[in-house]
Amino acid sequence: MKQFSIKLSTLKGLVILSAKKDIRYYLQSIQLEFNSKFTRCIATNGHVLGINQENQENEGAGSVLVPREIIDNIKVSKKDLDHIVLFTQISETKWSIKYMGNEVIFSPLDGKFPDYSRVVNQVKTSGEPAFYNFDYLIDFSKVVNTIGATSLNLHYNGNSGGLITCSNPDFIGVIMPTRQGLGSIGLLVDSQLYNPLIEANQCEKVS
Repeated sequence: MKQFSIKLSTLKGLVILSAKKDIRYYLQSIQLEFNSKFTRCIATNGHVLGINQENQENEGAGSVLVPREIIDNIKVSKKDLDHIVLFTQISETKWSIKYMGNEVIFSPLDGKFPDYSRVVNQVKTSGEPAFYNFDYLIDFSKVVNTIGATSLNLHYNGNSGGLITCSNPDFIGVIMPTRQGLGSIGLLVDSQLYNPLIEANQCEKVS
């Protein structure tokens, strides 16, 4: 039996970065990867990417592509975000989600999630200025707030994806630059970056 746990705050936070309407249906989801030691949550809409990894005692190893609507339909208050969610595989095509006395049965999406490891496996950013979509930066601030972190930092990286870090070392984000114009913003920030997830090369996909 495959079974893993994850914080409710992680699910509700990272889903903000997934696509809402996209012909690439697999972007309208969150990717959950797990092994016996940790659970990782990944979300992207093609322009931004978020990864959060937390230590959990799980059974088995693998990955599950959870439709965004499943997470959106979990209605909780902010004070409930510290609760743990339990995912259990109940058949080849069905999984169970248990949280706060509730249970949801769902079928994972059948699709190939983007290879995020190629995007985040870099130790330092260049510091070269760039412009970013303001709405996406607001989304990242919502994510950081939901997972209970503070001090969101944007690290410039020129024409490559800028890096987002915060007070929680288990979270990392990437935001692609945009052309200067309406809806974009340029910020002067420190380009120095250190993140244990990257340095330890732990962003490789779970096998």
